[in-house]
Amino acid sequence: MRIKKVYLYKAKWKLVRDLGSGDLDKDGAGSRNWPLDPDGFDELIESKQFTNGADKETVKTLYRKMSEAQLSGIEMLDFTGISAPSVSDMEQLGRCLNLCENLSQCDLTGVGLTDEPCRALFSTLKFNAVLTELDLGGNEIGDEGATALASALEVNGVLTDLNLCNNKIRDEGAAAIAEALRGNRVLKALYIGGNELGDEGAKAIRDAVSGREGFTLQGCEGC
Repeated sequence: MRIKKVYLYKAKWKLVRDLGSGDLDKDGAGSRNWPLDPDGFDELIESKQFTNGADKETVKTLYRKMSEAQLSGIEMLDFTGISAPSVSDMEQLGRCLNLCENLSQCDLTGVGLTDEPCRALFSTLKFNAVLTELDLGGNEIGDEGATALASALEVNGVLTDLNLCNNKIRDEGAAAIAEALRGNRVLKALYIGGNELGDEGAKAIRDAVSGREGFTLQGCEGC
């Protein structure tokens, strides 16, 4: 069994996959479920019964090859509108994103992302080598999630634009992000307005990026 690797520019599929839009469900480009990575699919299949036991491995192999072929060509993912994710959802999403060899933008605006799922997502994104823009605005991310994100920023070498607006980050989370920014020289834009930063947290972030030419910081003004 062989599956030819398909690139989106050849297949003329949409380069933007909106996995939260009901409209795209009609043409097969989207789904209201969080994506299931090949490892997660393997676990699911193991719980199912097959008349022919050999078919189980065939199905798992087919899903893995199809997933890798499709994900490798995606340039942008938009999850806006999908229901709040679980920890397992974010673990699987992180693994899926790491299969997207050409992915540059990921939009997770307003999906109800909280601290525990954040930790799961960021643990798999630490070493992502392609994603440059990440939108996490309008979620429920607090200090624990921000600290997990800061840990990822300490080692991530490609992310340039990060939107954290309208979450629940306070001074503790801001301090963790500030510490990460002192060592991370790749990030060029941080949007963090609409959080619960006090003077101390806002100052920590401002000081961390002070003097960086071309750095865009929004949300710490006047704190």
